[in-house]
Amino acid sequence: MGLDWCLPDMIGRPGFKTEFYELRRRLRELSRDDPRCDGYLARLAEIGLRPIDELDVPRIGIEPEATKWFAQQVEDLRAESADVATWRRPFEQLVDESFGRPVLPLCKPCLGIPKFVAFCDPLGFRGNVIFRFREFLPTSLLEEAYEDHTDAEAASYAEALHFAALDVPQYLDAACVHSAVEWLRFWSSRGYGFTASY
Repeated sequence: MGLDWCLPDMIGRPGFKTEFYELRRRLRELSRDDPRCDGYLARLAEIGLRPIDELDVPRIGIEPEATKWFAQQVEDLRAESADVATWRRPFEQLVDESFGRPVLPLCKPCLGIPKFVAFCDPLGFRGNVIFRFREFLPTSLLEEAYEDHTDAEAASYAEALHFAALDVPQYLDAACVHSAVEWLRFWSSRGYGFTASY
């Protein structure tokens, strides 16, 4: 069975966390056609932080390297899909439509980009990899891997995994466990927990 640790789509900015989570609670109680939804969503966008915002990721139409990368993607798609009208439109129009979109492949390396990528999202961690060392890790930590964690819980879990990994013999490469610890530390220190998806 697979296991991914997925980051929340957005968290509240420092100083706005209470308002952020209250607005999310209210939204869950409303029907989609309620006129208050648009106002709540706009406010959430103002006071929320997405995981991608925490990284130094070039954006299309803003940083030249991202726009150049996008131009190459469009050129490749035009070559492969001669009959698709979408890619035949003027490049400037395509840039306008994609303006500000982050280009993760151009992100500077950091501990927040997992070495073992989850299926749930490109910033999520493939939690299943720690089970390669199940004979060396405490059962309680393996069971906890299947639980959702707040940022504080993720920070504690990172430390527990770190100390448990010290019991893995040196001749075995426990890089995946160390990578999990680094990923957990990076995101939990920025206020992100994770949802266990399996």
